Amino acid sequence: MKLTKKIATSVVAGALTLSLAACGSDTSPKESFTQSFSQVKTPHQYKTDMSLAMKVDGDMTDPQLQQMADVVNNSKISATSVVDDTQKKSETNLHLKVNMGGASLEGDIPMLLDEKQNKLYVGTDSLVKNLSQFIPIPPELAGKLLEVDLDDQQAAQSIDGLPTELSAYIQSPEFQKDAVKEFDNVLKNKKESEFTKDSDGNITVTVTKKDLIQYVKNVVKLVEKKSGEDLSKQGLSQEDLDKQLNKAFESIKLEKSTVTAKVDGDDLKSHVINVKATVLDPEDKSKELAKINVKFDIAYNKDGYPTTQNVTLKGDFLDPKGNMKFEVTSKTKNSNFGKKQTFTIDPSKEETITPEQIEAMMGQMQ
Repeated sequence: MKLTKKIATSVVAGALTLSLAACGSDTSPKESFTQSFSQVKTPHQYKTDMSLAMKVDGDMTDPQLQQMADVVNNSKISATSVVDDTQKKSETNLHLKVNMGGASLEGDIPMLLDEKQNKLYVGTDSLVKNLSQFIPIPPELAGKLLEVDLDDQQAAQSIDGLPTELSAYIQSPEFQKDAVKEFDNVLKNKKESEFTKDSDGNITVTVTKKDLIQYVKNVVKLVEKKSGEDLSKQGLSQEDLDKQLNKAFESIKLEKSTVTAKVDGDDLKSHVINVKATVLDPEDKSKELAKINVKFDIAYNKDGYPTTQNVTLKGDFLDPKGNMKFEVTSKTKNSNFGKKQTFTIDPSKEETITPEQIEAMMGQMQ
């Protein structure tokens, strides 16, 4: 059902990521593994540097597809951010470099999120410089801050088709925290023999389809309880949920799905998740449509803060007429934990402009 798919997509897509982002002794491998989650701390003041690389390759006889692949392969994205939850602010400088045949886009886009005011501020200089190559841009737009009132965007951010309260909960930090606990509960219910520890201190457990299905069912119940929504009234009975989940996972063949915690004595060093899966044709299970491999690697310092977060996603779409492969790699380094952060954007000292004002200016140019 439509509602089932929306919830299942929200849960499954982020299930393992959320678990890891949250997540020498006489204890057993299982105990050491589950205890590793409690050692992870969420930083409230920090700096982060991120880079994103994408690559597409394959037998693309369509010129348009090849052109799109060239754009992706020649694009570079990076960002530097500072976050300070005590000030309810975060600032990001996004750097883009995109080559599109004879045209190119390159520049920095500074952004400030003010949670107290619930507003987003975006520097316009780079936008004016780059977008003016393609569309008429009022030159007086340069040198200003675009002010976006996020209260006005709240309705647009809701998940289409879901009640407001339910949508708000699914997108909240509270849901992320609760979802991690539910995944931890699934792992705690696994047998001791399913946790193995090697000589390097790596403790690994395999996550099965049964585990993932149970996890989704647990989270659906959690969402129902926390949001106060009776999902059965919206056609999501337990029987229907079981059928939908079993049907969805019939088209996914898990070749490898493991979560590994590396510990040194009582100290957590890293969490690693590695998933390899094959997507099958729902109408013909003997036909493979794609092979997917995703790996999350998170390292922690002695205080339990995540110092590096690396994600690699590889895909191979199988087609008798020609295969297409893609790879997305994200590398993040975190630092300056627990230190008061400095922000360079000060809306009180700069001229701001709203989306409505920009729309009016654009209309006058037509």
